[in-house]
Amino acid sequence: MKTIEVAMLGLGTVGSGVLDILKHDQEKIGQISDTDFKISRILVRDIAKYQKAYPNLNLTTNFDEIIENKDLQIVIEVMGGIHPAKEYISELLKQGRTVITANKDLMASYGLELMKLANKYSGKLFYEASVAGGIPILRILDQNYAGDQISQIAGIINGTSNYILTQMADNGWSYGQALSQAQKLGFAEANPANDVSGKDAAYKLIILGWLAFGINLSLDQIRVVGITEVTQEDLTAVEKFDYTLKLIAKLEAKNNTYNALVVPMLVSNDNMLAKTNNEFNAIEIKSYAIGSSFYYGPGAGKLPTANSVINDLVAAVKSEPIFDTAWNCEMPTVKDIFIRQYWFKVKKACQNDVAEIMSKYQIEEADIFISYDYVYYLTGNITATQKEKLFAELKKKNIKVYCMYEVY
Repeated sequence: MKTIEVAMLGLGTVGSGVLDILKHDQEKIGQISDTDFKISRILVRDIAKYQKAYPNLNLTTNFDEIIENKDLQIVIEVMGGIHPAKEYISELLKQGRTVITANKDLMASYGLELMKLANKYSGKLFYEASVAGGIPILRILDQNYAGDQISQIAGIINGTSNYILTQMADNGWSYGQALSQAQKLGFAEANPANDVSGKDAAYKLIILGWLAFGINLSLDQIRVVGITEVTQEDLTAVEKFDYTLKLIAKLEAKNNTYNALVVPMLVSNDNMLAKTNNEFNAIEIKSYAIGSSFYYGPGAGKLPTANSVINDLVAAVKSEPIFDTAWNCEMPTVKDIFIRQYWFKVKKACQNDVAEIMSKYQIEEADIFISYDYVYYLTGNITATQKEKLFAELKKKNIKVYCMYEVY
């Protein structure tokens, strides 16, 4: 059995998970990979912070100690953030090293640039852990859909927002209560802005787009709406229609045109996405050959994400190829040409005016729920153009729409 020296950049939640798995499953990992992985150096910001918990580890605050040590064949980046992670990974790839990263922000922003750098200097870049935690979705897309034509990939890919919506719906908690508990349990960061705004899921959707469709989306091509405006009252009303509200990341294709969005959507209670609760993630893929397939698992957390890092580590020493994004990765044409239903809320006094406007644009009223003060409408299937005309006319007539969600 060979020994390979590995360095790690960062020792936070995921980094500590990597150490735990390497220790707990050392024998199995060694048998599968014929390798004894030795974590020889770990870059941290403050050695004193980790010294007591990890007295036997070789900690450093100096990246040069890693870049200058030629025995460190593989480097795991779990420090997060874009800078200086980008600069560190770039330097390592220029030396032809193998880098494994869990950094979705960095990969979505500069991943293709880093992969070109790796190719130029004979380095390797693995990034399974950057999307959906413990679900090996990138490897599935790369290996299991090579001969299939995907028409849609969608799902719940942010555990923080899903936990919050679950607690609000199931326990009647306010948004603030649910967020506070998510932070206590480690499902949400101290600053959860990227998660609750939908930006985190949008970054992951960019990466999924490479492997599902061979397209290179930019962040501004994705329509992003977070969960911060979701109210308990609206969640209760959604239940009246036999739906559940989820933050859905969705990328769909038709005639070489794509629609990309991360928005709260009404999901039928019969759909498995509606049953995906708390910090769990789920992804549904629709394709020509397989039809509809569903992948479910923990989307975040110490061990699930670390497990994806370990899988990349084993893949690297077994000389498995990196994910193939070179087959296309064109800049896509993004336009909403798709037909769907919409759900919205107005004051009860506006009911007759809304009915008149919907009739004008030939929009069917599929369902309706009337509360004490408000009317909630579920439209039939309509085009994006019909939707735009409807809400433009409501605005023109000073009819305030208090919330509007799409139906999955």
